[in-house]
Amino acid sequence: MTSSRRLHRPVSRLARLGKYSCSWIVFVGCWVLLLSATTRAAEALAETPLAAESRLRAALAERGEMPPDAVSDHLEVDLAEVLINYLGRPGDAAEVEQRLGSVLTRAEAVTPLDPAFVGRVQHVLAQAAMALGQPELAGTRFDAAVMTLTAAHGEDARQTLTARMARAVLYSRTGRPADADVESADIVRRFRANDPDSLPALDAYGQRAVFLIRLGRFEDAEAQIRDLLARHEQSSVLPFSQYQTQLNNLAYLLNRAGRHEECAGIMAELVAARTEALGPTAESTLVARYNLAYVYLDLGRYEDAELIFLTDLAFAESRDSPGKFSPADYLGRLGEMNLKRRDYAAAERDLQRGVDLLDAPDTLKTLHQEDAARERMRGSLVLAQRATGDGVAMRSNLSRWLDQTEERFRARLNFTSEADRLAFFARERPLDLAATVGDPALLARAVLRFKGVVLDSILEDQRLALASVDPETRQLLQDYQAALADADADSADRLLGSRRDQLERELARRALTAAGHREALLTDPAKVLASLPPGAALVEYVRYRDLTPGPGPTRGTSLPESYLALVGSAIRGWQIVPLGAATELDAALARYRILVRRGGPIDWAHEVRRRVLDPVRDVLPAGIEELVIAPDGPLNQLAFASLPEEDGGFVVQSLACSFVTSGRDLLRPETHADDSSRAEGGNRVLAAPIVTVRADLPELPGAEAEGRAVAALLTRADLHVGPAATPQAVGAVPSPRRMHLACHAVLPAKGDLDPAAQLRDTGLVLAGEDGFLSAAAIAALDLRHTELVFLSACDSGGGENVNGEGVFGLRRGFARAGARALVMTLWPVDDHAGRQIIEGFYQVLVAGGVPRAALVSAQRAALARAQIDGMDPVTALREFGAYTVSWQR
Repeated sequence: MTSSRRLHRPVSRLARLGKYSCSWIVFVGCWVLLLSATTRAAEALAETPLAAESRLRAALAERGEMPPDAVSDHLEVDLAEVLINYLGRPGDAAEVEQRLGSVLTRAEAVTPLDPAFVGRVQHVLAQAAMALGQPELAGTRFDAAVMTLTAAHGEDARQTLTARMARAVLYSRTGRPADADVESADIVRRFRANDPDSLPALDAYGQRAVFLIRLGRFEDAEAQIRDLLARHEQSSVLPFSQYQTQLNNLAYLLNRAGRHEECAGIMAELVAARTEALGPTAESTLVARYNLAYVYLDLGRYEDAELIFLTDLAFAESRDSPGKFSPADYLGRLGEMNLKRRDYAAAERDLQRGVDLLDAPDTLKTLHQEDAARERMRGSLVLAQRATGDGVAMRSNLSRWLDQTEERFRARLNFTSEADRLAFFARERPLDLAATVGDPALLARAVLRFKGVVLDSILEDQRLALASVDPETRQLLQDYQAALADADADSADRLLGSRRDQLERELARRALTAAGHREALLTDPAKVLASLPPGAALVEYVRYRDLTPGPGPTRGTSLPESYLALVGSAIRGWQIVPLGAATELDAALARYRILVRRGGPIDWAHEVRRRVLDPVRDVLPAGIEELVIAPDGPLNQLAFASLPEEDGGFVVQSLACSFVTSGRDLLRPETHADDSSRAEGGNRVLAAPIVTVRADLPELPGAEAEGRAVAALLTRADLHVGPAATPQAVGAVPSPRRMHLACHAVLPAKGDLDPAAQLRDTGLVLAGEDGFLSAAAIAALDLRHTELVFLSACDSGGGENVNGEGVFGLRRGFARAGARALVMTLWPVDDHAGRQIIEGFYQVLVAGGVPRAALVSAQRAALARAQIDGMDPVTALREFGAYTVSWQR
């Protein structure tokens, strides 16, 4: 046990390390180490697994030709648990199956029945079936084991919960992640309530961390692992093998955080200890070797990594039954290593072999692969083929990579919360590969299906729940909307999530089956182009990481980021316009923000136009008069229409501009013919000139006059002024046709909040002691048939920019509520100048115009008057340029 003591020394130090996040899934053993329920198995855990195996085989051999009895049957089960749970060598699962079949038959024939023993045997046989690649048989056996153990011990007993967790592992491995997530969360709740520090509880916490990692909830997974290690530090309850597993997982978190040297040291110790205790070809040893080689890749120690991969590839190709890592895994890593070495021909050879193996219809071969293995390997193959100039094969593989990525997103979007989905999107970055390759048609497919997909999937869940005939699902939707509006619902159990998160997961689980489609992932780029208004082009801006292979480590470091514009028009189809390095454009945008808020040289705005808009205009066909723009990142805060031209004019005077989150938004008409009949509240105008809820905000003396002027222009206007302009008045009638809000908008002072907190702390300041209406509460409103919301407030379009998902602020809240169009401001506005824009806007709107055309008309008129009056361009830009209009899904 020398190795065990040596490896236990770093536990307390590692458990106290700071908080790190990881960028994509790390090793999680598919051979789950599950605690036996018996005293003899607990005694066996005090030995190394090999020693326990030897002792148990000797005890059975001593019985010789004696007839089987209760003693021998218990010894058989003890041995089976060691084989299946701790050794996992080729042939072990088959031996367990052979040994325990007759044991179960005898146990079921005994009168009176011993349900505890029967359930234990069923449990081990279920694990054997899972290891043998027989998921249906394993599922049947797990169901029987859980039922039997519940009857024997109760639903909160260790034995029952352990069997349920093993069943959850099966769910996860066979495409039922929703069931695995729900099952494991309930198991953890029960352990924490009744038996929080026992070995079975710690084992459950570790497996829960596995599922969290698979879901992309890395911070939650790390919290679960650190909680587990902290509990072990107090009690030393973890056996050597389980301790190794958790240390292994934490080591990978450190590696993802860039602590490669420290991780390599831990992994080298793990390899040595497992080789000594289990042998060089035991499954756990092979896993540790694979992971150590992976760390060597990150450190640039290619020869060390290659030696491990080639040695273990030879063993994997010679073994009769599959292990955790197949030959495809080793070939994939060798291919990645050769990409870093810039040996592109060798990389293409290895990666093609690996992809061919993964594509083979062999269930046993692919059962143990992580969900992302095929995508990751094919993505690397695409980059290798790009480097070798094999364009035809590259495009074919990129198309197949998109197929696989869409399928994995479809599964992940079907059972997770918004926070889960955003984390998964940020981790996977599905646009990077297509943007790096630069094929216009395939990039259009990727952008139009993935950009804004989290928002669309949340809205889809709500629509499906609203249309459900199941009363429980409808009630769940009501509970969810109430949680959105309740700030206290955001208080989270660190390991299980907030009330809102839990309701979002359950809503998705009820609204969709595990194979349910996602509308966004079926988007046809040709239909998007056909939906463009006459004389319009679509511009999708994309901020992406350049994945072009280069030498040296990449994980834990930042890849260079760039911008491009994907331009779509009915005449020329799709075109890609490179816009250069993100660092340079971001710096120009930062200067622009200073200009529009505090003043500065007009050249700062010219520079942005030259970098962002002029290259796009250079490729537009003749006759384009309108751009529908889907920004990304900081570009969400750019008022394209009011960018100054070289001749002293402004872009809007020759080119209309409006915003969308994604070009998919064009597939939903801007207005519907039945809006007037379905909108229940006519037009609503709220003006809150006096602030009571925020003493730091000034009064808005022009708000009342503005509200009355707008109400006079609109028909059927329901006017709420002063004390009547409360948050309750906003949501009193569902789906008014149009809504105008003249008030303060506030943004959180801290910009690095998580999305839920960003929506909670961003909002509108209205009348009354409870006059703060958060963006989260707005998201709970019913505005599905509201054609327009006009936010006449300073910075109403502000918030946190989330790459690929737009802005988390009032925009997100009103989009979640269902509003069809949103007019907002991107910086503080002057009351007098604002009145000119607002009155001009509503004059066109009530005459039959749509919101985007009405805003273009109002801005053109205001800027033309400014030029006639001799107003300098900076002042004109700041006073009349802040307004933008966004189409919503």
